[in-house]
Amino acid sequence: MKRAISLIGLVALAACGSGEESTTLGGTTYTSNEQAGTATISGERGTLSVAEGDAAANTPMPDFAPQYPGARITSTLSSEREGVKRTNVVLTTADAPAKVVDFYKERFTGSGLEMKSEMIVETGGILSAEGNGKKASATVSQDEETKETSIVISFSEA
Repeated sequence: MKRAISLIGLVALAACGSGEESTTLGGTTYTSNEQAGTATISGERGTLSVAEGDAAANTPMPDFAPQYPGARITSTLSSEREGVKRTNVVLTTADAPAKVVDFYKERFTGSGLEMKSEMIVETGGILSAEGNGKKASATVSQDEETKETSIVISFSEA
């Protein structure tokens, strides 16, 4: 846990300033580009990357966990370790949470994934599915004030 907190702190520190900056400490490289909205930590055990704004908007999403139609990608967190890439994408939409949950449930199962868990409530839900070396989950919630629906899609492929 201490290591994760240290890494997050170093990413935040690396993100200060403008333009691309890079620092290597003990075999781990911390790179950030405030103008581009990106930060990366890389070392021999893997890579962790964060993107926001325009950099996040260009995140490729697989057919089994696609971008919700009309939703805006606001940020991404990607990691790669031992050949497995995991990605978390945060999106927002004006659509109702139930519509978003239904969309992802259909996409997951329609892509051959098996539903592993689902919890659906009026203001959102959580789904997870896996199969054929792929995993996907969707967390959907609605902001009470703005009524905007927030979506967090996580996916990985072996």
